[in-house]
Amino acid sequence: MNDAENLAKLLGHLKPERFHAFMAEEFGLVMPELEKKKTKTEHRQVMESVLAALPVLERQRIEEVAEKIILLTDGAGQDVVA
Repeated sequence: MNDAENLAKLLGHLKPERFHAFMAEEFGLVMPELEKKKTKTEHRQVMESVLAALPVLERQRIEEVAEKIILLTDGAGQDVVA
């Protein structure tokens, strides 16, 4: 699994609010505020576009953390990412 898949998987597992907060707290990443009227899919699309626009080195750093999280939580009975 490549790093981009890990980041996409993390984005899919976490609630948009939690992913948004994690990116801001852990990486200082500024993302647009989540609008209550939008669906989870719409929120995720906005966040994916922000991540895709990042410089490669910054995105790679985020992807490395996402990979560690997914490796620790991806397994039978380990659905702890919520």
